[in-house]
Amino acid sequence: MLPANNIQMEMAAEIRILQRKVERLETLESGCLVIVEDADFSSQPSTVTFSNIPQTHKHLWLWITVTADEQGGTTLEMTFNNDTDPTYDWERMENSSLFAGASDTKIKLGGTTTDEWVAHEVNIFDYAGNAPSSRRVIWKGARTRGAPPCVECTIIQGGGLYDELGAITSIQISSTADGYEAGNSRMTLYALC
Repeated sequence: MLPANNIQMEMAAEIRILQRKVERLETLESGCLVIVEDADFSSQPSTVTFSNIPQTHKHLWLWITVTADEQGGTTLEMTFNNDTDPTYDWERMENSSLFAGASDTKIKLGGTTTDEWVAHEVNIFDYAGNAPSSRRVIWKGARTRGAPPCVECTIIQGGGLYDELGAITSIQISSTADGYEAGNSRMTLYALC
């Protein structure tokens, strides 16, 4: 049996651990991570727009999953505030292949070909324009073909910027073709503290 001091010290340590857990939960409950909008495709639109973006958070986090249909696939492109001026700079690696666009009219996230599935996680920093710099964007993802174990798996990483100082109030995700399965493709936009 432990002496009373050791038992009290262990209980105090456990209480500190529980207090930290409660503090983390309080942070989550205060709106630190909020779903802004969830788009589940029931048809094949060429563009999905997130337009109700609150300007009360610090960063945006976008999750994208797209399943290509048997007709060919699609490439996903992203713009902000309906801006198609040459205000985007980006680079993307797909395994060992490099793709880039300087002074481009959009950011090309990558996409799918026939019977592939792609998932992207996109981070948009300081979207509300509180820092005196361009809006920074990074993303990572994977594209797979075939049933597990995958016949082919491509790792996608990219980064870039939107060379405008104003707040991002809307995001447009466009597909170059209607080559994805409705009902198996969705996007969720989160706002972060």
